[in-house]
Amino acid sequence: RLSCELNLPGRYMVLSPFSETVTVSKKIASNEERKRLHTLAESIRPKCFGLIMRTAAEGKKVQELHEELMHLLGRWEEIYRLLKTVVPPAKLLSELDKPTSVLRDLLTDSFSRIVVNDKDLYNEIRTYLQTISPDQVGIVQHYSGSKPIFDAFGITRQIKASFGKTATMASGAYVVIEKTEAMHVVDVNSGHKMTSGDVDQTILRVNMEAAEEIARQIRLRDIGGLIIVDFIDMRNVEHKRQLAKAME
Repeated sequence: RLSCELNLPGRYMVLSPFSETVTVSKKIASNEERKRLHTLAESIRPKCFGLIMRTAAEGKKVQELHEELMHLLGRWEEIYRLLKTVVPPAKLLSELDKPTSVLRDLLTDSFSRIVVNDKDLYNEIRTYLQTISPDQVGIVQHYSGSKPIFDAFGITRQIKASFGKTATMASGAYVVIEKTEAMHVVDVNSGHKMTSGDVDQTILRVNMEAAEEIARQIRLRDIGGLIIVDFIDMRNVEHKRQLAKAME
């Protein structure tokens, strides 16, 4: 694809040469945080450069964002320098490889372990983390077990389960997902959860848990089009409001 709109993506922001626009990821829910990041981006943005503040920038301090901005500007200056001497056709800028780009987009402080079964990739990831998050280099582990890595960590089982009709939740409740010609239908079932306690609260908890699981299943299965969800019937109006807000 040919484009004159160049972007240099980083972990917290995207640098756009020849632009003056500043935008903030819509995935950041807090209006105050969005305003803070917008004001901050305007204050550190170099002239003739635009900035897109990514979701990962939420809560980050000025120093962290400024350090990444300097790194992206350094990349741009290197591209500009090569532009004067390189013999065309030549590639000056490209996206990171898949493992590195996944880490750039998804890595958070909550990561406790990254397991890799390829020695070269293991070294590449450690090197990359050294530049973006030195404190997390130690969580990278090289797997050398006899079993395939997906089997050893239960991923194969999860993949197979994701294609079944039933998805069971931690509480024991479950959802049944059926595909028809015109739509996807999701039915929420309480399992053993309705046997005791406050029925209204139990129904609310099951439906709230199901709302989160249904959203996960939609992403996991890449479901689109018309989706009909049959929750357990709720009579409490306030509980209905809570469920509707969760579904948003």
